[in-house]
Amino acid sequence: MIALREQHPRFTPAEYLAWEEQQEIRYESTSLQGYVLVSTTEMCLKVYQPTQRGRWELTTYTDGELVELNSVNLSVSIDQIYEDLIFAPEELSIEL
Repeated sequence: MIALREQHPRFTPAEYLAWEEQQEIRYESTSLQGYVLVSTTEMCLKVYQPTQRGRWELTTYTDGELVELNSVNLSVSIDQIYEDLIFAPEELSIEL
């Protein structure tokens, strides 16, 4: 993110995240087995995991769904992940 911010200093963090999600995921490291983006404003997880063909697949999980993390052999309810979290009312949220 630092390198991009230096190249595109006009991006706000929210704009950067939106841009980043649109880009194709590319990693030279073969050790990366997946990653998870966790929303702090709503019950939503975005899980990126490689397919057997070497492409990255995005799965979005929302309330009530079972989150599958293949790289660590874990299935967990999204409700458990957000169990004790209370979201701030929208008018109190601060956008960075």
